Amino acid sequence: MTTCRRLLPAVLACALLAAAFGVPARSQMTIETAAKPTVGIAEQDDPMFSDPRFKALKITHARIDAAWDVLRDPAQAAAFDAYLQAAHQDNIDVLVTFDHSRRDGRASINPTPAQMVTEMQKIRKRWPWVHEFSTWNEVNIAKHPDIVARWWMAMTKACPTCTILGGDLLDRSTMSNRPKDAIVSIKLWLKGFFKVTKGRQPAVWGLHNYTDANNFRTDVTAAMLTLVKGRVWFTETGGLVARHNHSPFRLPEGLGHAANAIKFILTKLDRLSSRIQRVYLYQWDGAATTWDSAFVNGQGAARPSLTYLSRFLTGK
Repeated sequence: MTTCRRLLPAVLACALLAAAFGVPARSQMTIETAAKPTVGIAEQDDPMFSDPRFKALKITHARIDAAWDVLRDPAQAAAFDAYLQAAHQDNIDVLVTFDHSRRDGRASINPTPAQMVTEMQKIRKRWPWVHEFSTWNEVNIAKHPDIVARWWMAMTKACPTCTILGGDLLDRSTMSNRPKDAIVSIKLWLKGFFKVTKGRQPAVWGLHNYTDANNFRTDVTAAMLTLVKGRVWFTETGGLVARHNHSPFRLPEGLGHAANAIKFILTKLDRLSSRIQRVYLYQWDGAATTWDSAFVNGQGAARPSLTYLSRFLTGK
């Protein structure tokens, strides 16, 4: 990916983007100045770290979704190493979320708690600066709560100095996009988790609140805050530009929409509680993906959402 892409001068860029994509003009896109959240980027590819536009944001946190057995495959391990090394070189802390195996024929295999601990310890040994992990990606859609609870207990015991998220939950059910269905689904899943932990709760939970964010509502995010204690991190969220994943659930999309969704996340959703301490926006580069909420398109051009994010973070 080319990293020396030139942007239009800021004033001209804002005017052109607003005119072309319906993004509110600067006077309408008021930038909040108080209690800004800690913003990170959820992104899978390391070229992001060398992009001058990313560097200009002075972001200190990133999040990667990795197979739980990432180190057992040489190609995956090499890409994972490149990502972590590039982040560490720029003093960026990385949250590692575990996910299904990407090795042939192993996608549906559940690791044991001992295997999860072993893989986490191998990562810690090789990259000792990595100290934040999430048990699994979108756990309420992907995994039974008793399995995840046992992973979390084992990982927490194995690394008491690490931050181990109970998991990343998605703000919808498997049945619909309706908030009430998502809330019921999350509530039932958490009940199963706490049954195994005997009420013991993680200090941090992850939430993917794309549905709230892109519908400009707060329902599921607010409910999540009442259902768990401790901190809530938006470990994936963003403004949808386009998707091609054949999902039956509709969401608004478009370049202007994505910019306004980012504004809603950073000035409304994040302000629901002081317990919401981090927001990882997905993703940096929109090339070759079925879900596109990226700040930069596949040809390397900046989008209106990046213009807004830059002004939010830097005031420029």
